[in-house]
Amino acid sequence: MRTCAKGRWPLWSAGSRYGRRRRQNIDQGVISTPMEHSALAGIRVLDLTHHIAGPCATKLLADYGADVVKVERPEGDPARGIGPFSQDLPGPERSGSFLDLNTNKRSITLNLKSSLGVEIAKELAREAEIVVESFKPGTMERLGLGYDVLRESNPLVTLTSISNYGQTGPYRDFLGTDMVLYAAGGPMWGNAPLGRYPLRLPASTTQFHAGYMAAVATMIGYYGARYNGIGQHIDSSIFESEAGSVDRRLTGLLRYQYQGIVIERTVPRGQGFPCGVFACKDGYVNIWGGMQFYPNSVRMMGMPDLANDARFNTREQQANEDRRSEFEAEFFYPWVLEKTKQEVLDLARKNGVLCGALFTVQDLIESPHSKARNFFVDVTHAETGTAQYPGPLFKMARTPSEGWRAAPLLGEHNEDVYCRQLGFSKQDLVHMRQAGVI
Repeated sequence: MRTCAKGRWPLWSAGSRYGRRRRQNIDQGVISTPMEHSALAGIRVLDLTHHIAGPCATKLLADYGADVVKVERPEGDPARGIGPFSQDLPGPERSGSFLDLNTNKRSITLNLKSSLGVEIAKELAREAEIVVESFKPGTMERLGLGYDVLRESNPLVTLTSISNYGQTGPYRDFLGTDMVLYAAGGPMWGNAPLGRYPLRLPASTTQFHAGYMAAVATMIGYYGARYNGIGQHIDSSIFESEAGSVDRRLTGLLRYQYQGIVIERTVPRGQGFPCGVFACKDGYVNIWGGMQFYPNSVRMMGMPDLANDARFNTREQQANEDRRSEFEAEFFYPWVLEKTKQEVLDLARKNGVLCGALFTVQDLIESPHSKARNFFVDVTHAETGTAQYPGPLFKMARTPSEGWRAAPLLGEHNEDVYCRQLGFSKQDLVHMRQAGVI
């Protein structure tokens, strides 16, 4: 047995008698782990992340059965202060963002600025297969928790570091909001019509995107360690997650490399009409019904004779903006404004027109398709009660993600982790709390 620097509290190694007994207790069910029959059950993850991107990555692991221990500063993850809040009542246990991003995790409080806090974090990392952190580059090294330190006692550990611009390079220490990173990654440049200011996507899309990318990278590192016997430090850059995405951004990058051409914003042409987002009786619909679909569209509208109208039915006229405006004003708007989203969808599908509704959150929850696939799951939280959460993002036939738990209360699992797993006494917890360690 080892002790902390002051010789007061015990610390245990994974190979010690306690470490072996803990593994046996988990295997025998004495210590329960969440979602024990799910795909990632038995994988232990130390979560040193905060805000959005990092918690998003570890959420994906937790939702599929990994035992994720979330380490929060004693005052809590700053994400606990991000709205919206349940019943519009702000509070650390009521943040919708935090509740969504931390399902199926355990929470402990730990002050990593204290020497004992760092020693405890090392012990938790020694017991884990995966460590994920989202501090500024260099912070883990300054704390004494860098990859070289962690792998000394845990050679197979996978450490994933999520940061704005990566752990190296001239931008590594730059700060960045979601909008800054979305712009720096390239997609914002082309996300606007000609003559208009570029637009960002709403909310924290870039952060979520990077989180999912980091989760995938983490599992690649984990399985690489298991098959090849080599641990891994994964450098996950939010900026690069945006810049290297397989869509128009990557196409634009390659076009510039090969031809030296920068893709410019242009007026959309060649789509024909009706095509675009249109207001309807109870919201909006997105229709792609021009060019070869034009006869289907006018049949959908109950105006089949328009299929033979020379003003609209040729490719040349379909590409004419004046004809588009004439068709929409005289025929399409009067028709679509009298229809509900569902009515437009039904008619479009019946007549072979590409169409989708712009669903609100309420539409998604009440959708018969969502209900049939059990996409939303009921989750009960100690303070906010029962609510429907987006469930598993993909379904696994033999190892389903079931038995979801709500996001933890701040420090909810302190006793479970510190006493039952690490061997501290309840009196130790009192002293550590008084000393500002937890």
